[in-house]
Amino acid sequence: MILYHFTDPRNIESIRRSGLLSWHQLVQQQIMHYPGSNEDSRRIDARKCLENYVHLCLLPEHSMAELAVQHKRIENYVWLSIDDRVIRLASTL
Repeated sequence: MILYHFTDPRNIESIRRSGLLSWHQLVQQQIMHYPGSNEDSRRIDARKCLENYVHLCLLPEHSMAELAVQHKRIENYVWLSIDDRVIRLASTL
């Protein structure tokens, strides 16, 4: 099984350099990025103590990807394929 994560193509270079990081880690490390999430989504993540997690999908489709483009948070998006071995990591929810 493969998991998926969408991101703005402009984020690919920093992902290659630093890995796939949560939005909170990006902010803490002052890494320039183009977030697909909005302030409300990040506030909900923080309230649920999920700000240090990268969100993944079971299929390469998610309404948030289209909304992020429509609301001009990102210009476009690409889907990253993530090996499902991450499910077995102790830190995975």
